[in-house]
Amino acid sequence: MKVIDESGRMFRSLGEALSCYGLPNNGYTYYNFKKTGEIKKGGHTFTAIQEEEEPTPLLRNPAPAPEDPLVTKLRERYSEDELKAIAAGQGIAKRFIPFPEIHLQGAHHRILVISDTHIGSVYSPEEWHGIVSGFANDPANGIECILHCGDLVDGLKIGRAGTQIYELTDIGFEAQRNKAVAMMSMYKLPIYIISGNHDSYFKEFTGVNIVKEVCDRLPNMTYIGQDSADLNVGGCTIRLFHGGDGNSYALSYRLQKLVESITGGKKPNIILAGHVHKFCYIFDRNIHAISVPAMQSQTAFMRARKLAAHTGFLILDFDTKDGNVCNLSVQLYPFYA
Repeated sequence: MKVIDESGRMFRSLGEALSCYGLPNNGYTYYNFKKTGEIKKGGHTFTAIQEEEEPTPLLRNPAPAPEDPLVTKLRERYSEDELKAIAAGQGIAKRFIPFPEIHLQGAHHRILVISDTHIGSVYSPEEWHGIVSGFANDPANGIECILHCGDLVDGLKIGRAGTQIYELTDIGFEAQRNKAVAMMSMYKLPIYIISGNHDSYFKEFTGVNIVKEVCDRLPNMTYIGQDSADLNVGGCTIRLFHGGDGNSYALSYRLQKLVESITGGKKPNIILAGHVHKFCYIFDRNIHAISVPAMQSQTAFMRARKLAAHTGFLILDFDTKDGNVCNLSVQLYPFYA
């Protein structure tokens, strides 16, 4: 703060003015000067001069400040009119949640599914194959192909051979292979099949894959894998699965655990699971999971463990589009045995 004395002499500060005249400077003097803007001391009068602030120089074409990322996102998502409506506390009619496109129709497919035929077992009626093959072969029913989820034959397990032979109509590898060829030759449509645990009994002790042996003798029958295999149908994946685990306390439990075990990027659209002789359908993690009934009635083994057998076959009706199953209906044709 500049100071001027009674003679008009200007000083840069009160301290400089007092020092020039040899006058003492203390806090009290400075306090009074700041308070009143004037002070008399040593026969001199000192007055404060208010200085004008220098204007801030203007920048030519200043660079715009970067826009906040949140504002950028809002501008990308909403129009100017919508932003004004939001700022005014008004609602906007349009929904901006990115829902996937819904397909109600696509390429239609109709597939017949069987499992656990256990050919060679006294509990597997041959006439059931006549009924199912008759339905499948009729062009009026529009069936594309047949899927088989394993246990084509009943096999012969060494640990149970002493009792199992009394439950077999055909004993031994060649007998069951020939019987399976005779039964499966009733079906005229393409058949895709995996092997199950009963089929593997012969492979374990003889090294021969009986399901592949049967497929080699029937031109419309294709072996696609042991225990599990994937099929591409219209860009969608159908997984055939057999497994060796048993039943649990609830029909859906096995399917739930099976779906849970699949890595996210490897999920099929449909799972068809054999082995437990049960029918159940659930939809979980965008997977249609189906437990396929058997074509073998309740065995002594199941009866001893208080397990009922669901018998029959399934018809799957579904559309495919862009790698998705647009809709799916599962129709059970039960055999009451």
